[in-house]
Amino acid sequence: MSIPDANVHHGRVIYDTLQKTNEEGLANSSARLLPAGTVVLSRTASVGYICILGKDMATSQDFATWTCTDALLPEYLMYALLSEGEDIKKFGEGSTHTTIYFPEIRAFHIKLAPIEEQHEIVRRIKAAFAKIDRLAAEATKALKLLGHLDQRILAKAFAGDLVPQDPNDEPAETLLARIVEARATAPKAKRGRKAKA
Repeated sequence: MSIPDANVHHGRVIYDTLQKTNEEGLANSSARLLPAGTVVLSRTASVGYICILGKDMATSQDFATWTCTDALLPEYLMYALLSEGEDIKKFGEGSTHTTIYFPEIRAFHIKLAPIEEQHEIVRRIKAAFAKIDRLAAEATKALKLLGHLDQRILAKAFAGDLVPQDPNDEPAETLLARIVEARATAPKAKRGRKAKA
């Protein structure tokens, strides 16, 4: 797993990565295979991307990782880290290449709720996010329909379908022809300077 993977899967579970390795590659590197459910936080360059490994994976050295015990749900930890938002980046050092070093990461603390409460917190967060996703999808759909609606309203306006029509009204073509004729026969306005009052 690399930084681009974490960017795409920020706040979610990741099941696939852009780059792959094999057992020989792992054996000849400092990387180690981490179990599914491990929570990862990008700590260099693009600091603050957080996700959960959906299957056994290795990460680059750009990540801090937490493999949770039965006392801590991975999703609870991920949401706890996500709740810190931009504040997590304040732990980073360096002006051009920000890095959160391991002493700072080891100093992180979260409030550990009982496991039943963690399950309920995660359930409520997921329900709220699902509602937000539904609303966002509906808003996107409404925006797409809006363009078509504008076109339909204009078409109805020019067809005379927006308001009830009086059968005694003259057709629009007749009215337009009368306006053109009236303009052609109207005396031309004289141009000149206005007299002072």
